[in-house]
Amino acid sequence: MVGIARKEAREAQFWLRLSRESGVLQTDVWPELLKETEEVSRVVAAIARSAKRSSRRGE
Repeated sequence: MVGIARKEAREAQFWLRLSRESGVLQTDVWPELLKETEEVSRVVAAIARSAKRSSRRGE
């Protein structure tokens, strides 16, 4: 599940970049939206690392 969330966060970043480059997304909104998606990616990555460590301890 966490792996899927990481892929989805990366996909969101991709679509934001594509929207900006194609002119669909206003440039004044772009930096904040990208920052949000990067934060989500970092949080999900931290959850993945934590879950991996927890599963190792339980073995």
